[in-house]
Amino acid sequence: MSQTSRADSTPIAGWEWSTLALIGAAALALRLYALGRIPAVFFHDECDNLVNVYQILNGNGPGFFGLDWKPQPAASVYLLSLFMRVGKSVFALRLPAALMSVAAVVPFYLLLRRAVAAVPALLTTLLLATDIWYLHFSRSGWDNIFTCLFVTAAALSVDDAVHTGRARCFGWAGVWSTLGAYGYAAGRTILPAILLILLCAGWRPLIPRRRLLTGALLTTAVTVILFIPQVRSIRSNWEHFQDRPRFVSVLKDQQNRSVLGKVAVVLGNFGWKAPQLFTNRIPQPAVPERPSRYLRVDDGAFLRPTAIALLVGMVISFFMLGRDGPVWQWWIFLLTSFGITEALTFGSLNGARGIIFVPLLYLFVGLTVDALWQLSLRTYRPLAALLVAATMVLSVSATRQYFVWVQSSGLLEALEPAIPIDEFPAWQAYVLDWTAHTSDFFNVNMWKEYRKSHPIGSAGAS
Repeated sequence: MSQTSRADSTPIAGWEWSTLALIGAAALALRLYALGRIPAVFFHDECDNLVNVYQILNGNGPGFFGLDWKPQPAASVYLLSLFMRVGKSVFALRLPAALMSVAAVVPFYLLLRRAVAAVPALLTTLLLATDIWYLHFSRSGWDNIFTCLFVTAAALSVDDAVHTGRARCFGWAGVWSTLGAYGYAAGRTILPAILLILLCAGWRPLIPRRRLLTGALLTTAVTVILFIPQVRSIRSNWEHFQDRPRFVSVLKDQQNRSVLGKVAVVLGNFGWKAPQLFTNRIPQPAVPERPSRYLRVDDGAFLRPTAIALLVGMVISFFMLGRDGPVWQWWIFLLTSFGITEALTFGSLNGARGIIFVPLLYLFVGLTVDALWQLSLRTYRPLAALLVAATMVLSVSATRQYFVWVQSSGLLEALEPAIPIDEFPAWQAYVLDWTAHTSDFFNVNMWKEYRKSHPIGSAGAS
């Protein structure tokens, strides 16, 4: 029996769900393979997350509605701690990102399916699941990739909302935006995107404008009510909460500029970073945040065929903006997330902050795949089989290139300061003891200083 992802959408057939399940299973297998050993270092962000986790397990960590080390809401660290209660290992810390990244392909597929045919949507989902950038953060003990699930699910909900006007759709949009707000900083771009979409939907409304207005109020109310418990800790630690945004802000040294001058700086930064999505090299300016930690700077953010498909898909999307489909909404989500996470921050294209918009970019890749699919069906049907084969080859190539890159000396050096995996047991034993007695933080550099006087194997080293 077929199902539908929206009352007026194309039915989702049973064979699509089966194929999507196979893609999800393959994606999960890729993420679980040697997860505790590859990457071969436990890099500093993973270490810092785990210190917070052990503090929580030992009763010395931040409260659920407190702030973690970044600082951001500690809820994501509590989620990580659930997995560490089962087993204290590198695998256990990295497992949540693997699971959440696979879960995100479901709303991604349903969202893309509203604009393209089934086979192109499935092929594009496979490409996303094996994308090097996406796969890299799917195998780390970090929470930033959680935002991919939240943003795609929110996009589904708001698309339902503007087409049906149902209160539950507006409510779910609020739930997903709240989950984004409770996690990695990029997740706080979801609510502004939703409200902007609801505002734009009033231009050519598919439902009464009054219902759009009440829906926007409902979405906002749900988000505010669910996020209220977090507000107290943010207000009482406001300066600390703003430390990271201020540090990475492209405007931090532009206080003397006029408003127009600051706008020009942001737009210039946008114009500098956006092309880096398509180029085969990402600049590495002399700033503390090295893009080589997160992206293949010498090969580009995406493989060449993917980058071309992305560009072509964006061009195709311009011809679809006047339709009632979701494509115009994709642009708002993309521009909002890219604008806040990239245009407002210094440095080159940042893979960590930008992971939230990777699924959004692949929606446009899907438009190109669909155009090729439709062209092959109209002209020479064997080309359709060739497209399927080419997509699978590209997926396998991306997977192979990821595992070569993630084990390269260049990436391992870029991830420093880090702890070699074989040194993890000694580090863990020390940190477990540290966090049992104090709420003070313990970073990787402190460990490295400790190791100078306590080499592995010496008394008290572990």
